[in-house]
Amino acid sequence: MGDPVWDWRIGEETQIGGTCCRRCCVGREFCPSLVQVDFLIAQGKGSAHGAVGNDKLVDRHTKNVLIERRGCIDGCDGKDEMIEGFQLGHLRAPTDLVSITIMTEQTSATQSLTDILDPARARALQATLGLEQTIESGSALPPFFHHIYFWDPQPPENLGRDGHPALGGFLPDMGLPRRMWASGRMLFHANLRAGVQAEKVSNIEGVTRKTGRSGPLAFVRVRHDIRQRGTVVLSEWQDLVYREDGGEKPERPVARTDEAHAQPVDFDSTTLFRYSALTFNGHRIHYDRPYARNVEKYDDLVVHGPLLAQHLMLMGEARLGKPLTEVTYRATAPLCLGQEATLCWADGTAWVRGPKGEQCMEAVMR
Repeated sequence: MGDPVWDWRIGEETQIGGTCCRRCCVGREFCPSLVQVDFLIAQGKGSAHGAVGNDKLVDRHTKNVLIERRGCIDGCDGKDEMIEGFQLGHLRAPTDLVSITIMTEQTSATQSLTDILDPARARALQATLGLEQTIESGSALPPFFHHIYFWDPQPPENLGRDGHPALGGFLPDMGLPRRMWASGRMLFHANLRAGVQAEKVSNIEGVTRKTGRSGPLAFVRVRHDIRQRGTVVLSEWQDLVYREDGGEKPERPVARTDEAHAQPVDFDSTTLFRYSALTFNGHRIHYDRPYARNVEKYDDLVVHGPLLAQHLMLMGEARLGKPLTEVTYRATAPLCLGQEATLCWADGTAWVRGPKGEQCMEAVMR
């Protein structure tokens, strides 16, 4: 195959099979035209090499699959020590390599849910977040409040061991027992209004399997479009990650310390219970301490990733001084009950810094 040379550029967009790939891997957009690609990534050498027996495909797609916002290459398996040496520039094939396999599948699953966005439920979320209860029928909902609506309640026999609805319905069964919300992106086209009926149409856009040093992983990308009065007011993409039990814990990225604004935030078990109830989230890691510790191997009950994202978006909207139009966020490390956290903000980016300086979540807003 030779030694290809690639010039990596942050924010570069490439058209593949009619699909625009902006950023890939966890929290990025997957290219549904990619069938199977093996990426061989050097450890600490600042180099990368794609090997698929198709030079043209590698040359066009690899730039997007492995690019990382901050100028590093992300192998999407949590091995930060492997990717820290990768910087922007001309990359040549090395000799010391680790193999990662990525495969994308097609699916056409669709789900439609209808709900009247009850203002009383929105006020309950305001109370849970420690905000003044101001929402009435017709009020514009704050960003991310739509997550307390569009419940899909299932009877006990339809639940999995983790308390979530069992896989194999709308969400595919990937043969991996643990499921987590890795990241998301939202486009706010207009305000969602409390007290008005809304419809959420969800589609599975891509199912991607990967095998790397941390073992098998699967990523499912779901798109949601929410309509009110016949108009799409919110488009959202969610990336879910599936993994095996056990395995090595990924390295936790270090959070920035150059924030222009910071505020502490505390979570207790009552807050976790109330947020689980409002979102109808039965995941046991948020309320079942023995399960969280003994089965999923967390230090304690886990603070909901969407709850962290909610706090960041409220802070971001306040700092920007205007309604949000676009948000991209990703979870990077769990925050557990009793751990101190700080919400940070600088130049359109918000993040959650954990008790040991780790970054738990990052969000970019405008």
